[in-house]
Amino acid sequence: MAAETLRLLNDVSISGRHVGRLTEAIGTELVAARDEQAEAHRTRRLRVQVPNAPSVVAVEVDGGRYQRRAEGRGCGARDPQWREDKVACLVTLSSKTHDTDPRSEPPECFLDRKRVGRLTQCSIAGGPEIPGESAEPTLTPRPDPIDWQPERLVRTCVATTRDSGEFGRLVGAEAKARNFEAAGRRAFVGDGQAYNWAIQKRWFAGYVAVVDFIHVLGYVWQAASVTGAGEQDRWERYVRWLRGCWRGGCRKCWSSWMPSRTGSARLPTMPR
Repeated sequence: MAAETLRLLNDVSISGRHVGRLTEAIGTELVAARDEQAEAHRTRRLRVQVPNAPSVVAVEVDGGRYQRRAEGRGCGARDPQWREDKVACLVTLSSKTHDTDPRSEPPECFLDRKRVGRLTQCSIAGGPEIPGESAEPTLTPRPDPIDWQPERLVRTCVATTRDSGEFGRLVGAEAKARNFEAAGRRAFVGDGQAYNWAIQKRWFAGYVAVVDFIHVLGYVWQAASVTGAGEQDRWERYVRWLRGCWRGGCRKCWSSWMPSRTGSARLPTMPR
């Protein structure tokens, strides 16, 4: 696939095997440079590599899944096993400030019954079916930019299959190199995974903690789906709970710690 893409886009004729060798060689160099930066940060030798101070920054972390084949067994998938990769996006942004919340209500897509059904069916096995929903998703035009929405300027990424402690050190070093500490506004975004917030406390304690709201939506939908007497009752409960979560006026009902949308930790029950 990579060889075919190079041929179509750049008129470069190269075999897939050679593309693989080049990718591995370049990847090895990038990993070495990344690890050297992290070690320099650990020993307090790392210097800021970006002279200007960004005004707004965000560190976004998440984990994924991939199948890793046994090493030293030749080509082909041998003894594949699921593993977790950890990825961070470090973003500088341009945005306005507001005296009041410019978006006190959840986006319309989070209150659209069919869209919510599609979102949750992707992540929650056994979720309720949406009456009249076709198997093929409908395509909608991309909306116009929203005046309060931040504009992304520069993004770099850090990824590893190592443990969360090592992952945190790598992300912390990248933030240091990009002068994130000089930013006037800083945010750390993650889902409910406990190690994400351990990283936030260790390396980004001065950042506002923001939960990935899609994960909140999934939990709220799942809870509302098993507590209502009827379909309409379940939907109304979901909407009521979701609005409470979005406004930061309710506390979580599940066990793992999760910050509110505005960053403050909350521990009570969902609104009735």
